Amino acid sequence: MGLDAVEIVISVEERFGIAISDEEAAACVTPGLLVELVRGKVENGSEESCASRQAFHRIRSALIESGALAREEIWPETAIPIPRAPVDQKVFWEELKAKTGAKTWPSLERPKWLRVSILVLTIAGVVASMGLVSPIHLALTPLPPLLMLWILLRATESFQRCIPRRFATVRSLVQFVETASSIHWTRAEIAAAVKEIICEQIGLHEEDYREDLHFIHDLRLD
Repeated sequence: MGLDAVEIVISVEERFGIAISDEEAAACVTPGLLVELVRGKVENGSEESCASRQAFHRIRSALIESGALAREEIWPETAIPIPRAPVDQKVFWEELKAKTGAKTWPSLERPKWLRVSILVLTIAGVVASMGLVSPIHLALTPLPPLLMLWILLRATESFQRCIPRRFATVRSLVQFVETASSIHWTRAEIAAAVKEIICEQIGLHEEDYREDLHFIHDLRLD
């Protein structure tokens, strides 16, 4: 097996979290057969796939599709390109969730200045209440500030449009995609990933790619 062929097999193993034996690799003489091999391992559970690796590639594909980053720029520690405007952040965040297929997702939060303001007002309310009540009613002091806090939180719900900074990297989102979403590779997704790997490895133009091309006779891979 030539170097290019070995690199293709290794890349496929890493992408799907599977192991491909030399015998299996030798039997895959076309991209289509390689796709079916991967499909069988992933769908039939013949290999224990790595959910976190699959989740990472889901996130990477979503970021590429959105035009936010190029494929070679995306790694686990890559920072999510957060839009400046809160309104744009909300749209971007919702689209990213939809593209990854995650069922749960980090909630957007209020801007920092608003969170600080709510905290200051709540503390001020507690201090003011303590100065206005007699010691016998001290136990009831927190009630008015808590009511005010509830009102402030309800009144500012529409301002929850900012992406939390603690979820600012690709790695921080993997847990949501791998556990909340049912990670399942469709045949089309597997085929697209295999096509991407082969074209990148041997410098083949996508328009020249076909699943029935022979690795040795057509693509000149030893």
